[in-house]
Amino acid sequence: ENASLRRQWLASQRRQYSLDNTNNDNKKWNLLSKALGSNWYKSSRQTTWELRIQQLKQYKQQHGHCMVPISYKENKSLANWVSTQRKHYNLFMAQQPSSMTNERIQQLVDLEFVWNRWD
Repeated sequence: ENASLRRQWLASQRRQYSLDNTNNDNKKWNLLSKALGSNWYKSSRQTTWELRIQQLKQYKQQHGHCMVPISYKENKSLANWVSTQRKHYNLFMAQQPSSMTNERIQQLVDLEFVWNRWD
């Protein structure tokens, strides 16, 4: 129960932080950063995105492309994530609910991400 309350409180703080245009100068946010670490305001989904983008950059450095095969045994999570990004991109382009954003699309475009693995 305490863990659930902590998660709810932290989610509430994240929402408030994202709505606060002056958050860089706010003492409350600075205290939270000191107590919880500099990434406290990021959701686990956002942190996962950043991790997978880094892994994809590393993959591209090694292999020269971003076509991570679904059977990639060295990092199955990355392989699944790449597949999921293609699905979410298609949903986004069809104006369906998706976690894809213009910013995320640009990050992937910058890596020369292949949206259709059959191209």
